[in-house]
Amino acid sequence: MDFRNQENEHGKIERDKARLVALGYRQTLGIDHKETYSPVAGMNSIRVFHPYCCHFGACIQQFDVDTAFLNGRLEEEVYIYPPKDVEVDRNKVFKLNRSLYGLKQAAAAWYKTISRVIVAMDFKQCKSDSCVFIRKRNESTVEKEIDPVIKELSNRFDLKRLGKVRFILGIEVDYDTQSKKMKLSQQSSITRMVQRFIQGNAKSTYNPCVQGQFSAKIEDTSTKMKNRPHRSLVGSLLYISNGTRPDISFAVCQLSRHLEHPSE
Repeated sequence: MDFRNQENEHGKIERDKARLVALGYRQTLGIDHKETYSPVAGMNSIRVFHPYCCHFGACIQQFDVDTAFLNGRLEEEVYIYPPKDVEVDRNKVFKLNRSLYGLKQAAAAWYKTISRVIVAMDFKQCKSDSCVFIRKRNESTVEKEIDPVIKELSNRFDLKRLGKVRFILGIEVDYDTQSKKMKLSQQSSITRMVQRFIQGNAKSTYNPCVQGQFSAKIEDTSTKMKNRPHRSLVGSLLYISNGTRPDISFAVCQLSRHLEHPSE
């Protein structure tokens, strides 16, 4: 069993969750799993799609599929041992008819399942981003286009309407269709990153670096940096710079050149 907290876009706990999970680390490639890759919408798509909708006065709605991975269809035969508290013959195993959280191919199976459903509704997959689906219609109102799509998805999955989009992939979204203005921010992600990596009071600055601040690579033979999560910090900064803060890209690029032997 897996127990965890579900947080909202501000990092506050909304509810407690408990799941029965499979021990995916015991799976063997080529036997009980093959493809495990599952794409995620690219930052370029997010930055283009949302302002585009805002400019044309469209209301961007967000939905959630409850226990999404359990809807995935498995292409392989997968067997698991029954949970300890289930009263069954311990010499027997369970065969999974659907995907389960913890499987290596769980995300890939869900992506294939939802993609097939969307494509069946005459949507075409974008060549540059496989998580973007497009359907062209002539002389039709938005309501006539969207309502049947929502109804079909609701018939297939446990769909929950979250309302106007506020948060996606760590990015906070705020827009006004009247003024045609939109703001994308990662303030919550930055705050959590500061709380995780920085000891004491953090100081803000307009410019993340100054001319001549970065020197040539120098090995730090001391033990000061060995126990510091430098790689994780740079990875978090890279995600933020790719998302909404291109102004720190140069500084993050310079930091990434010193991952092997970081120094203070």
